[in-house]
Amino acid sequence: MFFRCVGDDTPSPPFSAEFESALSKRSTLLFYIINLILIALIIGYLFYDVK
Repeated sequence: MFFRCVGDDTPSPPFSAEFESALSKRSTLLFYIINLILIALIIGYLFYDVK
C-alpha cells in the first residue's frame, strides 16, 4: 500500500506500472517462501512435540 502511494506520486506512469508488477511478483514470491518456512516450523514443532 505504501509502495502504491509512492508509485502514484512519480510522474512517469509506465515506470511505476512496471515497478509495481515487479514488486508484486517479488512480494508474492517472498509470501510463498515465508509460508513454506512457517509450515515447516509448525510441522517440525508438532513432530518435536510428539516426541
